[in-house]
Order: sequence, then structure tokens, then C-alpha cells
Amino acid sequence: MRIRGVEYRSDVGTILLAVSSLGAGASAITAGSWPRVSRRLLRLSVVGIWSAVALATVALIRTDPRCALDASHTRPALSLIRRVMGLWAGSAGSLLVFTAILSVVLVFAPALKHQRVAPPILVAVLTMACAWVVSPFERLDAPVVEGSGIGPTAEHWTMVVNPPVLYLGLALALVPGLAHPIPTPGWNRAALATLSLAIALATAWHYVELGWSGWWEWDPVANTALVVWMLLLASLRLPNRHHLTQRILLGVWPVVFVGLALSRTSPSPSIHAFAVDDTLRWVLWPISLAAAALAVGIQHRFPTHAPTDRHHLIQVGLLLFAATLVALGTLSLPPLGR
Repeated sequence: MRIRGVEYRSDVGTILLAVSSLGAGASAITAGSWPRVSRRLLRLSVVGIWSAVALATVALIRTDPRCALDASHTRPALSLIRRVMGLWAGSAGSLLVFTAILSVVLVFAPALKHQRVAPPILVAVLTMACAWVVSPFERLDAPVVEGSGIGPTAEHWTMVVNPPVLYLGLALALVPGLAHPIPTPGWNRAALATLSLAIALATAWHYVELGWSGWWEWDPVANTALVVWMLLLASLRLPNRHHLTQRILLGVWPVVFVGLALSRTSPSPSIHAFAVDDTLRWVLWPISLAAAALAVGIQHRFPTHAPTDRHHLIQVGLLLFAATLVALGTLSLPPLGR
């Protein structure tokens, strides 16, 4: 390691992520026998991840000429806040931001009392991907004179807060399924409110930048938020202990990770999706398949049938039908437009 300028920041960022991944893995190993040690290791991993986020942010603010993240998503002429926006403008930085937000949510979620192994494993795998597969600290062979910056449509004020709010909503939405069979209506409502704000901000951006007469994409980023939003709303229309409520909340897990995988590995054109990264296929799609297998595998644990109003069941059925249509359209249909 050369303890000099930008090389030092790059090495330290990668090392922080690698050590955080190992710490989260150790947290998963010790979860059964030493739960307190496991929780402390996970917290230390979270500190390491957020330290890496801070280093990447500093590199963007200083417009490091050898940092690939800076060269692709910022330039000196941009304001300070729009330089910081470059952190979630690309696949590597956005995955790091999502991992950082998710790690904090999982540390403070009550789910850790009942499912101690799954959260640290998830944090370990995502952090490993950020360190070695799509690192935001990748170096260029030669410095650039000036970075290209984020696209003009991404400079809208809503993009300052929309991606972090969206990632927070998706992270919160994972908690109720993880916490089964303990009811968590507060987390459901928090996730629903956060995703509602994210969808509203995205709608404002779409109206200003593209117009309602523009293209409607079967976009994995926007539609993932919409499908999860409908699933959360459906779960709130049923009693907490109803077997269908718990099945719906478990279904949120594969939806979130399939959306992450599609937005980073699908060749389908989209104004929201990131550039296709073949290496991420081997990380995000296995996570998606594991989440789906987990959701299917523990369905038998929910035999309880709570009394339910018929009108509520009709509403839930309509929401699930609409969510299924949007999900299938996102997976199988090309973009539609006029």
C-alpha cells in the first residue's frame, strides 16, 4: 500500500469492505453459540461499511482523477451535493449504499432476536460483492482530465433523496418477513410510508424530466418498489397472525433481490437501470434464488387461520393480482411506448 493521496483512500476502502465482510461472516458463525459476540461483530461490520461509504464520498467531493467512480459520475463543475449524488448513480456505488442502509436496518431490527444467522450472511455476501466484484474504489490506469458527471436528467433535485429513500424502504420491507412469526405492523407501516415517499419522488422526477407522454418502461427499479408497496399494503389489510399475512411478507424477500438483480444484470433498456454487469449475476441471482427457496421452504410453519373480513380478502386478492401482473411484466415484457 502506498500511503499517499488517492492510492491510500482506494486501498483503505477495499480493505474496510473486505474486513467488514469477514466480520459479518464471523457473526453468522457465532450466532448460535455466542449471540452477543455475533451481534457485536455485526455492528463492527456496519461501522466498517459506513466508513467505506464515507471514503467514497470524500473521493467524489475531491473529484479524484484516478477513481473510476469519480470519472463516471462526477465533475468539478457540479455542486457539492450533486457530486455526492454520484455515489448512487452507478451500479457499484448504489450497491454499496444499499448494503450500508440494509446493514443498519438489520442491526436494529427485532428480527435478529429470532433469525440470527440470515442477516449477517446477507451482509457478508453483499459486502464481499462491493469489495471484489463491483468495487466503488476501482482505479483507472491513467487519470482523467475531467469526469463525465451524472446525466442531465439525474441532476433533478428529487434524485438527491430518492435513491437513498428507496433503498431504505426496501430494507425496511425485509424486516417483517425475517421476524416471523412475531407480528411487526410498525415495521410494515414504516416501510410502506418510506416506499410511498420514494414512489412520489420518482413520479415528480418522471413528470419533469420525461413527461407523462414519454415512454413507460417495464422498469425493474420502479416496479420493484411498486410490487413491494402493494405486497406491504396487502399484508396490512389482514390480521397480523393470519397465515396469508406471513406468506405475503416472506414473498417480499425474493421480489427485492430479483429487482436488484434485474436492474444490474438485465440487458433490457431502461432509463433507471444500471449498466449490465455480468460478474454481479453470480452474486445477486443466487441471493434471489436463496430468498425464494427460503420463502417457499418455511411456508408450512404458518398453519394459523385468523378470522378475516370478506371485503378485506377481496382487497388483498386484487392487490396480489396487480402485483403479480407488474412482476410478470417486468420479468418478461420489453419496454412499451408510444
